[in-house]
Amino acid sequence: MKPRPADLVALAALLPPGAIVLSFDLETCAAPGGDARAPGRARVVQFGIAAFSAEPLPGVGGEPVTVVSQSRSEADEDGLQVAGYVFAEATNVDPEHRIDAASQSKHKITDAMVRDAPTVADLADDLLAWLRPAGEDGHPRPLYLCGYNALRFDVPVLAAELRRVGREDVTLVLEATPLLDCMLIRKAAEPAMTLEGTCLRYGLGVLEGAHTADADSLANLAVLAAQAGHGHLRDVAAASGKAGPRPAPLGAVDSQGKLRWVDGKVLPAPTPDAVEVTFGKHQGKTLRQAGPGFSRWICSNEFDDDVKSAVRLAWGPIARAW
Repeated sequence: MKPRPADLVALAALLPPGAIVLSFDLETCAAPGGDARAPGRARVVQFGIAAFSAEPLPGVGGEPVTVVSQSRSEADEDGLQVAGYVFAEATNVDPEHRIDAASQSKHKITDAMVRDAPTVADLADDLLAWLRPAGEDGHPRPLYLCGYNALRFDVPVLAAELRRVGREDVTLVLEATPLLDCMLIRKAAEPAMTLEGTCLRYGLGVLEGAHTADADSLANLAVLAAQAGHGHLRDVAAASGKAGPRPAPLGAVDSQGKLRWVDGKVLPAPTPDAVEVTFGKHQGKTLRQAGPGFSRWICSNEFDDDVKSAVRLAWGPIARAW
């Protein structure tokens, strides 16, 4: 998948003159006794970058991306104009130990594929050059990193890898570089999962008189009809359920089974070691193994109150501010 030229024109219009957007992504494996998803416990096995600028990229130039020009003076004989320059490459990386089976199954990178590949230490100088781009006049060019969930994964994992090989100098530059996280931008752009937000999502406009019974009930009907119109509601029988509460799943701590008792052993009150998570990346871990940060995230997001209450009760006094 390549960026659409018109979208690159829109992006270039938002950037300072000469600025570069450097997108990067990591594939990882688990360090011995570690976790391929955790900073300090992961090893990079593939490093990919994709760079864009309205001006040629330092050292590589980049592939010109053209669009139909709105100005005759800027157009070539075909009526096209260079919107910017794109460069992309991916490099396999030697993690300096065997790649675990679970990681190989996910990204299909084998030990044989990385046998003669550079290590993170070998790539550190090249990365530093990308992080400190200079123009033809020798002056620094503005740089923005780009990633998807990079704030929580790619940046901390790469920083930990650079520190492991003794390149704190590169780490400090990496962590100081502005980051455009596509996942966070998407979340900020999407309407909230409320009735008002859902009305906006389905193009019904602003809900006037929200939180009054007449407005909300009519809005519910409008949303349901819009969901049918969008094809999100296809089978009434499958989508419908009784209005009464449903029994919690066997062994569950909360009504929906987001949390459950470890080994089915019900205690008078939940504790971080007695309750495990049944969803997401920490599925199968206890609250303590998942860490307080994950529990804090649950309490700050759209989970049912009984889930949040169980989490706060499990952690006790430290969870009062959650």
